[in-house]
Amino acid sequence: MSLKLGSNDTAILAGSSVVKQMLLGSSPKFAAPVLDHVPGAAAAYSLRRLSNAYTGPVVKVRRSSDSTTADFTAAEVVDGTLTAWVGAGDGFVRTWYDQSGNARNATQATAGYQPKVVSSGVLVTEGGKAAMRFDGTGDFLDLPASLDASLWDNSFTLFAQLKYHSLTGYNYLLSAWGSRDVTIACFTTNSIRFNVFAGSANAVDSFALNAGDDYVFVYTRSKTDGMRLHNNGVQEDSNLSTVNASARANSNAIGARYAGDRNDADYSLKELIIYPSDVSASRELAEGEMAWHYGLQSKLPYNHAYAPQAIGGASQTVPTDSDAIAYLAAVAAADGSAVERSVAIAIDDFVKGLKADGLWSAIGSACVLAGARTVAGALVPLKGAAPTGYNWTASDYSRSLGLKGNGTTKYIDSNRANNADPQDDQHIAVYAASASTSDNFYYGSDGIGINGSSGAVLSSGDLLLASRGTGYATLSGKATATGLIATSRESSGSFTSRVEGANSDTAVPSATPTSQKIFVFCRNDSSSGATRFVDARLGFFSLGQSLDLALLDARVSALMSAIGAAL
Repeated sequence: MSLKLGSNDTAILAGSSVVKQMLLGSSPKFAAPVLDHVPGAAAAYSLRRLSNAYTGPVVKVRRSSDSTTADFTAAEVVDGTLTAWVGAGDGFVRTWYDQSGNARNATQATAGYQPKVVSSGVLVTEGGKAAMRFDGTGDFLDLPASLDASLWDNSFTLFAQLKYHSLTGYNYLLSAWGSRDVTIACFTTNSIRFNVFAGSANAVDSFALNAGDDYVFVYTRSKTDGMRLHNNGVQEDSNLSTVNASARANSNAIGARYAGDRNDADYSLKELIIYPSDVSASRELAEGEMAWHYGLQSKLPYNHAYAPQAIGGASQTVPTDSDAIAYLAAVAAADGSAVERSVAIAIDDFVKGLKADGLWSAIGSACVLAGARTVAGALVPLKGAAPTGYNWTASDYSRSLGLKGNGTTKYIDSNRANNADPQDDQHIAVYAASASTSDNFYYGSDGIGINGSSGAVLSSGDLLLASRGTGYATLSGKATATGLIATSRESSGSFTSRVEGANSDTAVPSATPTSQKIFVFCRNDSSSGATRFVDARLGFFSLGQSLDLALLDARVSALMSAIGAAL
């Protein structure tokens, strides 16, 4: 793909049928709406214009003051015409017009079931863009019978942009119950499910959701490749089922299973586009255009074709450190998709910072237990041998904060022995996003009082730290400490501890290191293995030779803050 300079200080990426236009030094934008890039939709609904050629209304609204209805174009929705017509009351959607040219309008004749587009004289918006609010107590739109078995029995793709306000109900986004049992709904709290029911069994894709988050969903059903579900550019699930769905006798709907049934949708919906084919080849283009229009481009994976840095602009950056790039690629392989650009840049900055401070070479093993999309990605080593995780589930993981132990069974084997480094040259560090509530080990190679062992354990309100010595340091009142908890030994006579942003030196002679591997979230007892588990949440750990703990603390704290801000 080549980069050409156009007129009016505009750069244009050419080399395909797609033209992406950006003002130099500013945020890029697409030159045309989504249907101009990916035509051929079976039905297309939005409160904006979806193609430059479309000149008709996007919505018919009923005003609460006298139940009069009127049509409005995309421009009239946002330029004040709609709200001026509605007045101080509310405006409800009577018809959501199909912009595909197929006249498959979504309608709702019953006033009590109409989603709201104007509330007390103010346009309903999410993220600064017009939206229609399904209130969770009955709102839905009927879809015409012409969206029939000929579509649902073959390949199709559905794009949607919405925000869920509650995830306790069915929250149907779309149901093809009228001709085939094809549904997209929550079904269970905090998840979405793309379901094709073949009469005796379900073909299902699903993934977890968060109320209050914005999503660009893509649901693809291919008669040759099966089903796939993407969320903000990330493939969340897939299966190989190509079965036809069983027939149903009711109606197609947005916001309900069918007319008046399970109509508890509680979300703000801005856009819904259905293609009568598998448009996977253009998926990134379509979801990229939607993400940029709705201000969600930062949620795209950093290696997405339409992520911010892929399009350009003076402020856009990509990871450049070779070790960071290799790590991010391994995380993407484990997760099934790359992380967002902002997370990738946080990792890149972290690795560069470690190298600039002279810390990287001292680290033998390290894991960033946050930022990745899955537990598997969180256990990918930043450096050194891959750790082994035991008994972790998705519910234990927070992308912004890390893994949370349960105090009984969950731990990580670092696969690095306590004696892997010279006797008087070792550091161990963990970052606690939340402290343990029990007197147990953040990490350890054996009991805290055993000569040559290493560990960090809570005891009666205190924090005890050992670094291959004949004794240990007692940090009084530090049992609730969060942030970096670390030791570094660089002499035979003493070692340094760092807790709550402060260093302290303890005169404890070194001893021959024990040979057990270091466990995280517990200790590795020489006779019984993993014991004394904490229920803390940890976002990072590292092991290796001695280093400057203050510098490490600053870098890890900055990394965790950057990941938290990114997510």
